[in-house]
Amino acid sequence: MVGLLIPPHYVAVKPDPNDMNIASIAWGVSMGVCIFTAAKGARQTINSWKRGRKMNPYVILLWMEWSSSTIMSAMVWSYLRGYIEPGFIFFFMVVLLWSIQIQALIQVIINRIAILMVNRASAKKLKIVAFIIMLCINISVFCVWVPARLQINKTWVSVNNIWDRIEKVIFLLVDAGLNLYFIYLVRTRLIANGLTKYGRLFRFNLGMIGLSMTMDILLIAMMSLPNDIVYLQFHPLAYLVKLHIEMNMAELITKVVKASNQTGYPDYSGSRSQPTGNKSAASRAQTTNSKHMRSVFPDGHVTFVQGGGDDIEMPNRDHGGIQKTTTTQVVVKSQSGYDEQDLNSESSSTRHLKREPFAL
Repeated sequence: MVGLLIPPHYVAVKPDPNDMNIASIAWGVSMGVCIFTAAKGARQTINSWKRGRKMNPYVILLWMEWSSSTIMSAMVWSYLRGYIEPGFIFFFMVVLLWSIQIQALIQVIINRIAILMVNRASAKKLKIVAFIIMLCINISVFCVWVPARLQINKTWVSVNNIWDRIEKVIFLLVDAGLNLYFIYLVRTRLIANGLTKYGRLFRFNLGMIGLSMTMDILLIAMMSLPNDIVYLQFHPLAYLVKLHIEMNMAELITKVVKASNQTGYPDYSGSRSQPTGNKSAASRAQTTNSKHMRSVFPDGHVTFVQGGGDDIEMPNRDHGGIQKTTTTQVVVKSQSGYDEQDLNSESSSTRHLKREPFAL
């Protein structure tokens, strides 16, 4: 049976037992990661829905990535087993699902970076630039990869053998660049200003970058297999692992901010945490935290953002057209700390804050 737009000279390359064994291992691991990622994604989605009664961009991107990877994994496995015939529709759907994968993953990474960016307009520009770069790669793959797989002529096949590796290297560089930029922001905006608890986030992200880059390198290496279609089975595996890393990163950001916010000033939920001790101890904690807040957030404003399904505090910035976030101001009466009247009035105003959290 011949699929759509298959030329008469098309030669199907059937996977041998060794190819199927490799593909089977990749598919089995993909299904395992898929289940764990779905469970974590469901918890984050439920938590987000309970607070806002609406889907935020982080949740939408999460499920776009998960769905496209899962569908692609099943499609490629069925193709290798012979359940799906080669044809334009199959190859087109593979590229379409892959395009969704890389676009959603890059935007998830940038949303994480945007938390630490001072200027909202700059964050928006970064998203647009990354989207355009990935879109150009997507279009080029549609134009090169699909004709090569249909074996239109030898020229397309030769060009694809080169370009397919180049575009994956480009994605590797973009992915690494964004993650290194996030590390730079954590180190210069947080750790360097006295928020040492973010060192845990810094070290964790270094390890996750190494694992994420390993997935990209593995994918490129699999392209050298004798059957050059088997590497497609590693696509969903690599991107599911990357998605799981991003979800863990979002949860870690929330935990670190909670741990950094246990004394005094309004916490991630908008309510004042109550330290055990007398009022003078609370005032000293307020002063210390406020100094840290002012050193990292020079304008003295705190913005509530959302990460991994939890609201956290980050600096107020120029929103640049993105959904506005209600802010509250940290006021320091003197170098010695808050007086009792100001603490009470701040607690009252904070308690009645109505927030629209920005989504990680």
